[in-house]
Amino acid sequence: MVGHIAQTGQIVATDFKAGNVLPNTDNLSFIKICQNALPKGTNIKKLRIDAAGYQASIIDYRILL
Repeated sequence: MVGHIAQTGQIVATDFKAGNVLPNTDNLSFIKICQNALPKGTNIKKLRIDAAGYQASIIDYRILL
């Protein structure tokens, strides 16, 4: 996975998983790593993720931001 800023193309974080790891494994923690890598006072406004990210924990976390 690659977390990047759409407007500038800057990479915020990466996570390369082994081929035998399910794509829905630990996505929320990756989102949190991306959020923590942003400058203070900056939040994730939009999140683009495929079906592997359709998880209640991710949706609940996005509501809190």
